[in-house]
Amino acid sequence: MSVKEMQEKRSKLLSDARALLDRAEKEGRDLTSEESRQFDSIMKEADALAQAIERRAQLEQRDAVKIVGVAGDAPAKPQEVEYRSAFLRYLRFDKPTLSPDELRALGEGSGAQGGYIVPTSMAQQIVTKLHEANFTRRLGTVIQTTSTTTIPVEDAVAAASWTAEAGAIAETTATFSQKQLGAYKLTCLFKVSEELLQDSAFDLEGYLAGRIAGAFADAEISAFINGDGTGKPSGIVGAASVGVTAASATAIAADELISLYYSIAQQYRQNAVWVMHPTTASAVRKLKDTTNNYLWQPGLAAGQPETLLGLPLYTTVAMPDIGAGKRSVLIANFSYYWIGDRGQRQMQRLSELFAANGQVGVRAWERVDGVLTLSDAAKVLVHP
Repeated sequence: MSVKEMQEKRSKLLSDARALLDRAEKEGRDLTSEESRQFDSIMKEADALAQAIERRAQLEQRDAVKIVGVAGDAPAKPQEVEYRSAFLRYLRFDKPTLSPDELRALGEGSGAQGGYIVPTSMAQQIVTKLHEANFTRRLGTVIQTTSTTTIPVEDAVAAASWTAEAGAIAETTATFSQKQLGAYKLTCLFKVSEELLQDSAFDLEGYLAGRIAGAFADAEISAFINGDGTGKPSGIVGAASVGVTAASATAIAADELISLYYSIAQQYRQNAVWVMHPTTASAVRKLKDTTNNYLWQPGLAAGQPETLLGLPLYTTVAMPDIGAGKRSVLIANFSYYWIGDRGQRQMQRLSELFAANGQVGVRAWERVDGVLTLSDAAKVLVHP
């Protein structure tokens, strides 16, 4: 099915879902149990199509990108090619099979914990796939750090005042606090069969880049959204200010979402997004404002998110669902969530650990932290 056909099918599904809601409202009743089941089924299929459309859009975008950088980039340096070749041979056959020159090249990327720095070409693939899979990285401010980084955050802005001719100028001073970006270690371990590793036709580099990026993306989203800061980054949900307290522990009202929208200052709201659990989003899809318009609007263009009150809407299971004491809805300008990558990603071959099963372990790790630098740039709806 082409992207156009998928978009047309999804548009038809969304129209059918809207028709169910409109019919029930016209008759002055809630959805019946059968209608609710039908609505949820339609939306599940529409969501699956949206994901398929986005994947196809990403693939088409990737087709225009070379494995080693973007078209027009300078060719890889000879030492980079040499190191990449030695690294991939190390992963396929282990160190004892490497020539003295390959061992020398590999030694240039030696890590402190027995691993080796991921070659530039594979690192670019990992970063690209992380970017595609992890919306927090796409929206956040990502920096490279070499040590614990202190970020000055302006708490009170210097104010201007009208002054009479020759009058004294009122003095105001901006005040600052500090946030720190450290480095938490994120690791993943997976197994590859010996036969697959030794198959020269097997795209080992692409396979490992996809596996590592997928594992890192899932863990990063969970931490960047709802991390508690213990052995992992502090998430944006816990650091955000409370914008609205819902009336119910089990439901969200349309007026509460509108109030949450306006609880975040305009300068932050312009580039803000909504984030919520998929189950919460399912409930929000049925809400209307006082002019009888749906708050939620589907994203029909390829790669475009759905919108809520005009702002993009992202869903993730990392968000708390509706429930007593839960922060179930986030509206935030993610540019104020800073992500610090420490050093380079590394990888290690574990030859003996799974040898009895004819498999080789591959361990990869990165060091990263994340912190919300300004609580006013993120607001949450909390349930009593």
